[in-house]
Formats: sequence, C-alpha cells, structure tokens
Amino acid sequence: MTSPEAIQAELQRRSAIWDAVQSIQKERPLTADEVREIGCYNGARGIWRGKASTAHLTPLGSGICVGISSRGKYKDVFEEETGTYDYPSTQAKTYDQGDIESMRAALELGLPVFLIRDTNLKGEVVEGKGSRRRVDRVEFLEDNPISRNLVFTFSLGGRGAYLLPQEQEGSCFLARETSKKEVQTKKRSQAAFRAAVISRYGEKRCCLCDAPPDVIEAAHIVPVSDDGSDWGGNGLLLCRNHHALYDLWRWCLDPEHMEVVPAEGRDLTALQVQRSNIRHLTTPPDKQALEWRWSRWA
Repeated sequence: MTSPEAIQAELQRRSAIWDAVQSIQKERPLTADEVREIGCYNGARGIWRGKASTAHLTPLGSGICVGISSRGKYKDVFEEETGTYDYPSTQAKTYDQGDIESMRAALELGLPVFLIRDTNLKGEVVEGKGSRRRVDRVEFLEDNPISRNLVFTFSLGGRGAYLLPQEQEGSCFLARETSKKEVQTKKRSQAAFRAAVISRYGEKRCCLCDAPPDVIEAAHIVPVSDDGSDWGGNGLLLCRNHHALYDLWRWCLDPEHMEVVPAEGRDLTALQVQRSNIRHLTTPPDKQALEWRWSRWA
C-alpha cells in the first residue's frame, strides 16, 4: 500500500510542475520542448505515465498518469469546465490497459494530471498541428467503463469543487446530511451524472427507442431545479428528442407498471416511441423519483 507521505510528495511534485507551467503560460503558450522539460508530458501515446517518477506509487509498477494529450487524432469532448477522455484503444492491448489503470490510479489518489492541446502563437486552441502547446491542470471526476472514458474537470477547485453522484448515492434528492448552503457552493457535473446513469443501466441506449449512442443523454427524473440529485437512480437514458419531450412533459412513466404514458391529445407513435414500457431494464430507475414526477403529472 502506498504511504500517505509518498502520495503527498507526488502531489507537491505536480504542484511544482504546474507553477512552472503558469510562469510561462501567463505570458505565452509553451513550446513542445518546454512541455517535456517541465515534465508535463513526454510520449508518443495519448497517455504519459512518467514511470520513472510514479512506478513506485503503484502495486504493479505501471505508474500513475501524469499527462494526457488531446492533439491530432485524439477527439475528446470538452464542456465549460468538464470533459471526457476516451480510454486508449490500439493494437498494444497490454499498454492500453496499463494506461487505463494509470488514469484510474490518478482518480483514486486524487492526483491532478496535465492536459496538452495544440495552440497557435496567440494561445488559441486549434485542431491539428498547432505550433505551440496549452497545458491545463485537470482532475478526474468519474470512471465510465461502459462508455470507455473518464470524466475530468478544469475547475481550479478540482474534484473537491463538485457535488458528485457517489456523494448522493441512494437518494433522488440532495443528501439530507448536506446543508443547503454547502450544496449551493458545490458545482454539478452533467458529464459525471451521465456516467453514473450509464453505469446504473449497463448500456448507452435510449430506453424508448433505438437511436445511435452518440445522441444519448442523461435526463433527471427529479429535476435539479427541484433539488434532484445526480445519483444514477434519479436518471433515465434518453435520446435527445425523447429527453426534450420528457422535459416538456409530453410523456411520463407510470411508476407501478413502468408504462410510457403520453400527454393528453398525443400518442406514442407521434412521439416516435418504439418501446411502450421500460420493463426491459435490468435495473429500474428509483421508484420514489418516478412517483414524485408522476404526482406532478397526474
């Protein structure tokens, strides 16, 4: 087992790397050579573990992720303060698994990693082969094995700035032990919520139709505006169309029979619903959440 002192030393080392990055980046983008010299990233693969400095921190010596590249062929998803980074998938399966475990180790130990992207000379992020590099300090929030990616945040507050799904486990409402004031100071991550909902249902599929995976979203049953939690049980996986219709109250779920009930004057065919119930789900959504929504629908 890795000692707390060793983890603290690695955290301090990464803090020193970040200080060195900022001292340059506040004036201009970094060069590729500077990124390597400072120690943010130094590899041809998308994930750099820096094994010489981190192998001793893991039981099998595979190391902990230090830097991840989102350059060239790596097409990752970025939101305002969060993003997702896909698992590596190459012919080198052993290396891929080691890289994945190195990211999971960073998540488990709460260590920041450095995201590398291409920029132009003005520091604007560009796709392809920019001549300079932008370095961001990020922390992983959630591991999503089904979608094969990890959720991360750019927030300066890191992981601690977020109210995460596991903190709300078992309740469709915000944890009662958490004060309202404390909740309001925490950020919500839609990407982390989506990961929790996908994990609960075991697949990335709309529960009403056969839309492709790239248009699947996570919908809150009890909305955030009504103190709904980001626990997976408070979510449904829906395509964009059925999510929008759900938010507009064009349909609802009968909590007793799990039947899809259309709004008055509409029918399931018009709503393009291909499955009239969600009894096919191995794990159903939280019944309390469904009852809460049904009581406002009826």
